[in-house]
Amino acid sequence: MKIKLLSVIRKVPYKTYFSMSFAFAVLTFLAWGGYPYIELVEVSTFAGAVNTVVNFIPWIPDWLYKLRFVVSALLVLLLAGPLFKHVLREKVLLIKHHSFANQLAGYNMRLFQPYKLTNVDIKLDDKIFNIEKALRYQDDEMKKILQQPFAHYFYYGIAHTPFVFCAGFLFGDECNVRLLHKKRTNDSVFDELKNMDNENLSITRSEHAPSVSSDELLLVICTSLEITDDDMLCFNPDSKHLLKFELASKSFDNISSYQQMERYRNEIYHQMREKCKNYSIKTVHIVAATSVAFTFFLGQGISETHDPDIIIYHYENSTYPWGLRVKVNAERSLVRVCD
Repeated sequence: MKIKLLSVIRKVPYKTYFSMSFAFAVLTFLAWGGYPYIELVEVSTFAGAVNTVVNFIPWIPDWLYKLRFVVSALLVLLLAGPLFKHVLREKVLLIKHHSFANQLAGYNMRLFQPYKLTNVDIKLDDKIFNIEKALRYQDDEMKKILQQPFAHYFYYGIAHTPFVFCAGFLFGDECNVRLLHKKRTNDSVFDELKNMDNENLSITRSEHAPSVSSDELLLVICTSLEITDDDMLCFNPDSKHLLKFELASKSFDNISSYQQMERYRNEIYHQMREKCKNYSIKTVHIVAATSVAFTFFLGQGISETHDPDIIIYHYENSTYPWGLRVKVNAERSLVRVCD
């Protein structure tokens, strides 16, 4: 009962509190014998409206007088409503995550007006020279965050793909994480993804099965940029099962909603798991050219118990020099590929 009451107090808009307070202030004035003074109010429409109501329902002044203490109490509660709403705001945490030294853009402050906001900065810029150390620091910080009682987590930033993916994996799919994305315009700030799907953008699949037996799958996901065959040469793709998903129109801003990400992720991981089942796959190598928000969301969808070994790779200078094993501790996670 207490939780439901708090939820109602939080959900009522400030405008509703103010308008109802005004209405009950008038009723309280009338309840305490203010009706004879209505004519002194220099707002003719107001006095006329009150007189009209009383003419049609003449017993209202008497009833208001009998209920004057109740009406007054309700007025006090309504006046206190905005204060309670402010004090009882839900606690949320905004996670800023970055491993590049460039300055991050700001975020939409209006998004957090209904909440009591706490900020945390997971800064890997000065630790990236030691990848295992950076991942250990990230894991420790993320685990501390998950131990804190917040109603919502908000996530934004610019970090290496493996770090973002691993962060999403740590939070998991059941954790209430709301994702912010910055459009590629100079005046843009980080803002939350929308709740509307762009069904016109469908993701296409292509696949390749090697003639030789293989228990490895190369999963390629490109929604922001193209990933070419030359980019993947370091993985010796002809010796692995290959599953590629891509959008015909690639852009950093073409995934703009939770529903869109959910639809893509469901299709990608359904096909991946089918491949893993049919070919007894033990290791999935993931290369992704995706937005930070979608990369985090993809990481959230990996199952620690049902999916095989997952390695997510970092792209640099037309190759993939290193990756991170997602489901092991930081000290054993680093995988060197093409130095």
